Amino acid sequence: MSSTGSSRSYSGHVPLPGIGIAAATETAAAQAGIGGVIIIKVLPRSPAAQAELKGMTSNGTIEDVITAVNGQKVHGISDLGSMFEELGVGQSATLTIVWGDETRTVQITLADMAARTDEVSANP
Repeated sequence: MSSTGSSRSYSGHVPLPGIGIAAATETAAAQAGIGGVIIIKVLPRSPAAQAELKGMTSNGTIEDVITAVNGQKVHGISDLGSMFEELGVGQSATLTIVWGDETRTVQITLADMAARTDEVSANP
């Protein structure tokens, strides 16, 4: 055992920085001709919900697309995940959101979404 900690203090929890969205795959976004991350679903009480981000409508209409984080272009969900990992839980980020012809920015704080991953995959 190392001198930096004991097994009793280790929780086994690995934080997963995120904002509480389910997103379309990069392939689906590319097929739709959309650059960025298409939001499919927003979890209730998540940072994304607090920022009033919108997922796809029930008839499949695309609402919000994340195109940049802190001014860095986002090409797909893997970019977004990497950027969130680099920032970490509790850190703020400025997201550039495109909806139709409108572009806006929102300030959002990353939360630990590890405990909520089941909610994202349920009812896609």
